[in-house]
This record gives sequence, structure tokens and C-alpha cells, in this order.
Amino acid sequence: MQLDKKTTVYDLIALASCSLLGVSTPVLAADTSIDDWKVDTAILYYNETDRVSAVESAVSISKNLGGDKILSGKITMDSLSGSSHNGAAISDYEQTFTSPSGEETYTIAPGDVPLDPNFEDDRNSFSLQMSQPLTRVMNLEYGAAYSSEYDYKSLSVNASLMRDFNQRNTTLSAGFSYAQDEINPRDGLPVLYSLMSDNTKSGSDTKNTIDLLMGVTQVINRNTIMQFNYGFGNSTGYHNDPYKIVSIVSDATNAPLDYLFENRPDSRTKHSLYWQTKHHFDQDMVDFSLRLMADDWGVNSQTLDMHYRWNISDNNYLEPHVRYYTQSAADFYEEKISNAGLTAEQVATQYQNEGRDVTADYRLGNMDATTIGVKWGARLFGTHQLTSRIELYQQSGDSKVSDVDAIIFQVGYGLKF
Repeated sequence: MQLDKKTTVYDLIALASCSLLGVSTPVLAADTSIDDWKVDTAILYYNETDRVSAVESAVSISKNLGGDKILSGKITMDSLSGSSHNGAAISDYEQTFTSPSGEETYTIAPGDVPLDPNFEDDRNSFSLQMSQPLTRVMNLEYGAAYSSEYDYKSLSVNASLMRDFNQRNTTLSAGFSYAQDEINPRDGLPVLYSLMSDNTKSGSDTKNTIDLLMGVTQVINRNTIMQFNYGFGNSTGYHNDPYKIVSIVSDATNAPLDYLFENRPDSRTKHSLYWQTKHHFDQDMVDFSLRLMADDWGVNSQTLDMHYRWNISDNNYLEPHVRYYTQSAADFYEEKISNAGLTAEQVATQYQNEGRDVTADYRLGNMDATTIGVKWGARLFGTHQLTSRIELYQQSGDSKVSDVDAIIFQVGYGLKF
């Protein structure tokens, strides 16, 4: 089991499906339906070439309680399996690794990406959200969420306040969320700066995260609306991936000597800017967004995202989608560590004495990713709707280990009554 791959796949699923049931990153307009009940169901299949496959199913239910009060809940279940990169560098030599439990080994041929073939995990999550007006021009939303995996649990709460101005053409919003995560592998967490050959494990740990969001939404004209957001995030506690290692290689032969468990800073601060524009033509609509992010780990990223909704008829539409993402490497990213004439044990001791952070996680390296896809939606009868989506995801970086090709397929069914 590898936490890094789980996190990566969960993030990609969320991005590919906008959380499967239409819950997305900041939206420009809320659902104004007056139906008492709304039910959405969906299933998504995600497959990486020669790596991980995932199936996610979700059910979302909302109830209009009257007086513009809306209570909603969502249940999501994920199942993942396949092969996962363990963090080690590609080598011209055969490599043998110990499984996280220390009870099994697996061997990687020269020139191949080091993949752990025994990856498998399930995740279940539940969220509850309440939206209610405080005054004619002010609305409050709040909720909580819980998710559980084999070795990871997360509990979060959130709240946001929105206030309309300028004859409701301008909306100011502010929100926060707080999450507490528990990382608890069955065999314990690796002791900091320990080597894979030692397989020294001990206990569990936690991470706390606070996110703040401030935004303004502005109606430009009868066809155009824009949103601007500033986000701040701070997390403290255990940030390591307990299954990720870094290769220590010989200067003389470039052969792997041993593998050091990664070590990341115990805090991370992020800043982000987000801009979204929706423009309605006579029949169609375009949705464009740009997100810039920077953190104190040295990671800077830019995301461009565009949807074009082509209304074929009153009951059918096609929605092409293009997304491009790029990021720089973290300050402590190293594809591998050269031993500089030292033994692997001496290298580990040196890193520990200097308190140096190091990771070979390609998610923290230089990376580019592109998503191209199309969504089809149809109103079948009454308020029943059917949607399907297919997307191709391609990722690349400085090393072959970063290269990921994936296909995402989603089917959804919703109704109001």
C-alpha cells in the first residue's frame, strides 16, 4: 500500500470528475432549483497504463427544507489496485525492494520504473452540508466531512459566508475549513532518516490543515460573470509519505547502495489566486479559469481550464474540456542521492545531523499535465438527466517515473422531485 499513489489518484479523480457529482472548485452561480429533493448518482473508472486502476461511486442527496434552506449529503466509495511507484530512481542495475510490511520483497529489472505491484486500498467518505439565508442578501453555508482508508483517516469542518451588494450584481464571500488527519500504517511510520534495510517503524502521527478563502463575484453584463478568489492554506504536523523512499547511489558505479525514507518539512503554507469567467452566447456557453499557486516549499504552479458547452438541442449538449497544469520542483526534491564516498549509513546520519529535507516524490518535482475530454448530457424525461464523460490524462516530468497516461470514464444519473 502506498499513500502517495492514493493521494495522486484521488486528486486526479476529483479533477477529472469535478468530484464526480458536479461539486467543483469555486463556482459562479448556485443551483436555484425549487424542487424539494435532488438526487445524483455516478460511477467513475480511472486507469493508468501499467499502473493503478480505480473505481469510484458516489451518491449525493439534497433536500429543500423551505425558506431557501438546503440540506445535502454525499457518500463516496473508492477502490484502487495495481502497481505504484515507490520513489526509487530508475537504475541500470537490478533492484530488490522490501514491502512496507517488511515481510515480502519484489525485484525490478534494469531500466524499469520501480513499481510496487502489491498496491491495493479502499476509501469511504461522507459529507454533510447546510445552506441557509441569514438575511435577504446574506447566506451561510457550513458542514463536515469524514473519510477513512486502510491507514489514513480525515475529519474536517467548513463554513462560508456570502453577502450580496450592488443590487445583487456583486457578491463577497469568505470561508474557512479545518481538517485533522491521522496517518496510521499497520506496521507504524518509518523512523526519520532510517534506511529501508533497517525497516525501523514506530507509531502513528497527525496533520492539521487550515484553509481560508476570500472572493468576489461580479456580474459584468447580462451574458458574462466573473469570480476572483484568494486562498491561504497552512498545514502542520506529519507531511511525509511513509512509503516513499529516495535512492542512495554510488558515485563510482551509479549502483544503488540503499534507500532512505523521505523527510519533508513539518509545515507548509500555500497562497493561491483564482480567476473564473463564464460567458453565455445565444445558445452555448464558455467557462474559462486560471489558478496560480505558490508555497514555502518552492512549488509554483499554474492551471488553465476551459469548458465549452455546445447545446445541440433543448435536451442534449456536448461539453469539450481542456486543462493544462504545470509546476516547479520543491526546494528539497532530489531524484536520487549521491553517496560522495560515504556508506549509506553515513549518508543517512549526515542528513539527520544537518536536518535536511529530501523527497523523490515526482508530485513535488517539475511536472506538466494535460487533460482533454468531452462530456455528453441529456434530459431523458421530466427532471431526469443522464451524463457521460471520457477524458485522457497525460503527465510528464524530468524523469520517466513521472510519465503517466490515464483514461477516465464517468457515467452519472440525476433527478429532481
